[in-house]
Amino acid sequence: MNAATQILEARPDQRGVDHAVLSMAIDALQDVVVVTTTCADACLEAPGSDDRVDCIRVCNDAADVAGTTSRVLSRTGPTVEGTRALVDATAKLLSETSAVCAEHGDDHKHARVSSDVTARAAQALAALQAAVASATLDS
Repeated sequence: MNAATQILEARPDQRGVDHAVLSMAIDALQDVVVVTTTCADACLEAPGSDDRVDCIRVCNDAADVAGTTSRVLSRTGPTVEGTRALVDATAKLLSETSAVCAEHGDDHKHARVSSDVTARAAQALAALQAAVASATLDS
């Protein structure tokens, strides 16, 4: 059992959301923080970094937004309307980041890894949104 699941299950309020789905999203977002920060740094170190300004920018944005979203989800869960909007926006940003990084993935392994990790996180957020929608319908 991962740390996010352990702490979510230890909370006194359950928030009505599947902890496995929520912790998967939180973990995926934390992976994005590490991977996109590293990808942006690697782009800066590579020769011709001017060609990857767009990649550096979206990676930095993705790292900041993913970190914030993971912390908000850890506190409030996805049951608050504003939090759901944040999750939607984060998923959209991560999909865009994945596409930008994929453009450089053939030449730079770090960009390929970043593309894969951001795409997986976007999928984890989509699964979380679906679980919240399903829980809302069941209520």
